Amino acid sequence: MQRLREARSCYDHLAGRIGVAVADYLTGNEFLDLASPEFVVTRRGKTFFASLDINVEELSQERRSFARQCLDWTERRPHVAGALGARMLERFLHERWLIRNPRDRALSLTPNGRSQFAKRFNVRTP
Repeated sequence: MQRLREARSCYDHLAGRIGVAVADYLTGNEFLDLASPEFVVTRRGKTFFASLDINVEELSQERRSFARQCLDWTERRPHVAGALGARMLERFLHERWLIRNPRDRALSLTPNGRSQFAKRFNVRTP
């Protein structure tokens, strides 16, 4: 259960303590604005996401919701869902910051991921 609380996939986006911490960082640094129930990417946010190789203009053209708030069942606060949340998780997996678990939705944080989440999102992990 603790593994699911720390980091897991929620459909196709990042959830758990790390997912909520990432959302908190993005809103706290004004990369995302809360415009319930959607997040809105700010001008600063576009630059930040570009540094992660994420093109928000392209994502905003998809048919699905762009950046929806998804209430995290363990943290009781929102993480980022929609096309933006999916692309972020895809990026974290591609860069091997996180690794999927074949048995459940828990995601394992790699040593590089621990370093990158701390550096880029100020997420501290034990």
